Amino acid sequence: MRGGWALCVVAACHTLSRSPCARRCLCIRFASLRRGSPSAPPSHAGRRADGAGGGALPPPASQRPRRAVPWCIAPWRHTEESQRTLRLPPLLACRGRRAARSRRFPSRPRRLGAGENGGVGRGPRRQCGRRPPSPRRGRPPWSPFLSQGGRLVQWYPGHIARAERRLKEALARVDVVLEARDARCPAACAHPAVPAWTAGKARVLVLNRVDQVSAADRAEWDAAFREAGAVPIWTDGQRGVGAAELAAACAAAAATANAARERRGLTPRPARAVVVGLPNVGKSALINRLLGKAIAQSAPRPGVTRDLRWCRIGGDLDLLDAPGVMPPALSDQAAAAKLAACNLIGEAAFLPSAVAASLVESLAALPRGKKPLAKLAERLRVKAWTTGDDFVAEAASALFQGDLEQAGNRVLKDYRKGYLGAVALESAAVWAAKQKGGKGGW
Repeated sequence: MRGGWALCVVAACHTLSRSPCARRCLCIRFASLRRGSPSAPPSHAGRRADGAGGGALPPPASQRPRRAVPWCIAPWRHTEESQRTLRLPPLLACRGRRAARSRRFPSRPRRLGAGENGGVGRGPRRQCGRRPPSPRRGRPPWSPFLSQGGRLVQWYPGHIARAERRLKEALARVDVVLEARDARCPAACAHPAVPAWTAGKARVLVLNRVDQVSAADRAEWDAAFREAGAVPIWTDGQRGVGAAELAAACAAAAATANAARERRGLTPRPARAVVVGLPNVGKSALINRLLGKAIAQSAPRPGVTRDLRWCRIGGDLDLLDAPGVMPPALSDQAAAAKLAACNLIGEAAFLPSAVAASLVESLAALPRGKKPLAKLAERLRVKAWTTGDDFVAEAASALFQGDLEQAGNRVLKDYRKGYLGAVALESAAVWAAKQKGGKGGW
């Protein structure tokens, strides 16, 4: 009987979940049930005080042992995590959702209490139907912020630090290192510690996503890398472009490694190679192309691969799929903004509007960036602008009701999807001049 009555109460919770008054009444009712008040349905009806008629009367409620209250009528005893796990109905889970929302949006405007606001009393209430102004509207441009030493992008999650430690241990057992980079920003994708980690080992440069750069950019970067001492392999992990050339390079490296083992009197074995690079440069997609089937988990976002995994290609090569690694500190913020624009950094590490403004300025500074920029301005209805921040602000006013972050996300999406055409974000001539002036290498 009590079980059916409790189910009726839960059904009433679903029905009356939109009424604040009903919510208060039900909470009072639940509290009275928890205390064992006489308002609960009696289970000893028809019994006499002298014991006749079916047994003695049970002890009063104050002397009975306390019974555990089911979770469905005691929402105050559970945390937000348990509410998400148990999938509570809207009425019972409203407290957890409101608390989570207040933690998720700490910058939401707050009404002042008595004694605040200069002693005036409560502040003005928010008008119904009107959205509060965004706290990011009217902010200063990002270029002075960067010139003063500020960080626009910074991302070094814990799984990358753990993967870096395990990768250093695995590098001592490999013969060949395949360094994968994004063809849109080959210089910014270079990890500064990879040359030191791979000293004395065969190193092959792989430039992935060749379909997202123009033929002229590819020719310039190919010549610049060959002049620096590297022979790049241009690939596209999604369509399989360059997979055969990469497999041939791996086979040649395996033969060289086994020849060196034979000279030292060791038994030949399958060569071991590892694919290293920044997150989301397409390492797992390349491995799947080499294997001919989807073995490594791959997705168009950074941080998908988190563990090291060995895969055997044929009978002559063992390939190690490693998570992406990042430098602990991104000192070059201009390069970091390019990585964020190419979706190589987690979205929680930057503001889309700021990275979009940096992307616009990078395209404006490139010789081949004028046409993609004109196409972007036409798509977002931007007519007049001076800086990248002006461009994003004009796009927000034209299409997104002044929301800068939505406009920034639209700019980044159009570039990543290839709607602006195939264009690289870096100039090979500028990189070659820096290499000649510095210590060289690639």
